[in-house]
Amino acid sequence: MQARCLDVHIRQVCGRRSVESRLEELEKKVDKLIDRVSALVPGLGEVGREISEEIKAEARALEISKADTAGWAQVIGMQGSGDGQFKYPHGVAIDQEGHIIVLDTNNHRVQVMSHDGKMVSKFGSLGSADGQFNNPRGVAIDQEGHIIVADTRNNRVQVMSHDGKMISKLGSGGSRDGQFNNPHGVAIDQEGHIIVADTYNHRVQVMSRDGKMISKLGSQGSGDGQFKCPQGVAIDHEGHIVVADTHNHRVQVMSRDGKMISKLGSEGSGDGQFKCPQGVAIDHEGHIIVADTGNNRVQVMSRNGTMVSKLGSEGSGDGQFSGPVGVAIDQEGHIIVVDHYNNRVQVIRMPQLFA
Repeated sequence: MQARCLDVHIRQVCGRRSVESRLEELEKKVDKLIDRVSALVPGLGEVGREISEEIKAEARALEISKADTAGWAQVIGMQGSGDGQFKYPHGVAIDQEGHIIVLDTNNHRVQVMSHDGKMVSKFGSLGSADGQFNNPRGVAIDQEGHIIVADTRNNRVQVMSHDGKMISKLGSGGSRDGQFNNPHGVAIDQEGHIIVADTYNHRVQVMSRDGKMISKLGSQGSGDGQFKCPQGVAIDHEGHIVVADTHNHRVQVMSRDGKMISKLGSEGSGDGQFKCPQGVAIDHEGHIIVADTGNNRVQVMSRNGTMVSKLGSEGSGDGQFSGPVGVAIDQEGHIIVVDHYNNRVQVIRMPQLFA
């Protein structure tokens, strides 16, 4: 039983029992309503019963359709330091083989996971030597399949092979060009440059693979093109840099030369609002997926700032979150969410289930 608990927990989120319960309640309400109307309108009894049956049939078809097609949540991991376990994980990416790369932050390591929750490989330990990490928080995959890790408290970025060998490293602690102060998010653009959310320097740096700063975006502030502790970065289909401007409670879409193209969100819990968003990703249709961390949900946003869909609520049940931080999209369009304080990763197939 213990070994089973250590493995992935795959659960159906939408159960027939909950659907049937909702339908029974709805049918009772419809019957009561028809009885009240029939009492007020003489001769409506038979017609009322026909209307009642039609309403209940339509409701049943709709609810069962939702239950059959809404999808599932696959839950990977639990708290711990064993294989396939996590301690406050943060970043996530999908490699070219479809594996889920998880930054197991407080275990100071990277775990490569299969979709069924099995640990394929792991590397890293606490330290500052090559191939070691100190609270790594951001991860991306380059065109060659290398794993790019934001080694946050070592104030550097490491380029790693899948077997844990350090290929190259970028940066050191500081605020000069090419230096970092607690970098969180990383992304790879179409030209292979490494985009780094240089969080406590309140900027984003575009870096070459040999560690040279090509360009930088932003400064501390809340104006257009300014940032306050940016944590997540992604590249959209047009090559723009999408930034989770965390402490400004918004997302900014930036050009490579630092111009703000558009911005999404404001502080709050309404649709399209955010509270300390930490992770961003781009889906196959160009939507911006935002880990709305402080609101314990994920929002799917259009480029013009309209909320398309939302997932989750606060909690530890399937499809619920406690501090979602990292997000990624796999080849099939599933949304991968790092559920930080629940010490797990969730794979969400159908966001409509939680909208």
